[in-house]
Amino acid sequence: MQEDVSYMDKHASLKMGFYFFFFLYCCYKGHYFMTEKLNERLALKEGRALEYEQEKFERYKKTWAGKLFGRDETQAPIKTKIGGYWALQDLNGHPFGSESLHTHYYLLFFGSSLSPDVGPLTLGKMQKAQGILKRSSEGKQYI
Repeated sequence: MQEDVSYMDKHASLKMGFYFFFFLYCCYKGHYFMTEKLNERLALKEGRALEYEQEKFERYKKTWAGKLFGRDETQAPIKTKIGGYWALQDLNGHPFGSESLHTHYYLLFFGSSLSPDVGPLTLGKMQKAQGILKRSSEGKQYI
């Protein structure tokens, strides 16, 4: 007795079509995600992060998800992130910033050794951590 397997051939093209369009959709979403991250990084570097977030929110409001689940203008997202690009001057007046330390680890601390409460304690903790790093085998390369 021979089995009827003709249904497998009928639905194979549907499966292949579904997988093909699912693959294209994943490629599109990945490209969109990476483009958004690149634009966000450029906006942060140019110092217009808040304007970019507002533009992104305006674009979201125009989508079907924004119309269905959207928020009003009083709930517009304002993101604040720790880190980012910065620029200062060294002791000789030359520019010095995050681009100078691009491939290195660094710790930047703004404080005062004259404040009676937080400054000396924090600087002491940083000095202690630096000493631990100097003594460790993994940390010697970073000091």
